[in-house]
Amino acid sequence: MSTRRFPHTLPAAGRLGLLGLVVLLGTAGLNAFAPATCRAEPRPRMPHGRPVVVFEDHKLTVRAEDVPLETLLDKISRLSKVAILMVRGAGREPVSVQLEGFPLDEALRRLLKDHDAFFYYGVEHDRPASLSVVWVYPRGRGRGLMPVPPEAWASTKDLEDELGDADPATRARAFEAVIQRKGERARDQVLRALADPDGRVRSRALYTALRARLDFPVELLTRLALEDSVSHVRFLALEALGTKPTIVRPIATRAMNDPDPHVRNKAQEILKVLDRAARRARGAGQSSLAPTPHD
Repeated sequence: MSTRRFPHTLPAAGRLGLLGLVVLLGTAGLNAFAPATCRAEPRPRMPHGRPVVVFEDHKLTVRAEDVPLETLLDKISRLSKVAILMVRGAGREPVSVQLEGFPLDEALRRLLKDHDAFFYYGVEHDRPASLSVVWVYPRGRGRGLMPVPPEAWASTKDLEDELGDADPATRARAFEAVIQRKGERARDQVLRALADPDGRVRSRALYTALRARLDFPVELLTRLALEDSVSHVRFLALEALGTKPTIVRPIATRAMNDPDPHVRNKAQEILKVLDRAARRARGAGQSSLAPTPHD
């Protein structure tokens, strides 16, 4: 499931505690959140495409006419530092709205009255619970779905801060998310991950990078295939070298002595493919040298 990610600054995911998850489907439950003192006021016409969004003292003011909902949510996300994640297809419709000094979560409920939404409230240290993330789906699409994990919505800076975390599992998740998010631009982070002292980090980072079709120097892959202490890293590096037939034979030959049977099987598979290709090449060469029969 792909989502639109808006920029935001959030506490590191590992420090958030789950207090509650409010689920709103369509317009269900909307009226229950509307305070009795709120009343509609005359709405002046606003210039098209120039919304007013103000967030002060934890209160939100929004004035807009015929502005795409995703544009408003983007501005609200930036100002409030709350991640608002929209599934593809949600929020493209123009909306006209005037909200004056509403609490953030109540204003969002009103803006999202025609969408399914999940609201996540988190706690940090001794601070009161506050709205941290909102997932938005087209009407009817949120039923039976669960929100995505924190590494999918954390900011890239938050993720990069976790690359040096003392917990290897946290580092592994962070490296994986950064590689998926940045692709080729994550090359420095990949090289850093492959030098990590923990094998889980190296294995997860290499797997993610290869799936993202990142290319690596042959020397690096060779070293990983023959010397890494983790068999899965050796297997993945050898598999990546298998796409380079002109150089992989001596490496696969050495890998036939690997202590792990999976690595040995991969080396044997590569050598068999190389041998078949060599036989076909010799057969094609002999056919081209055969004399042409004459009448």
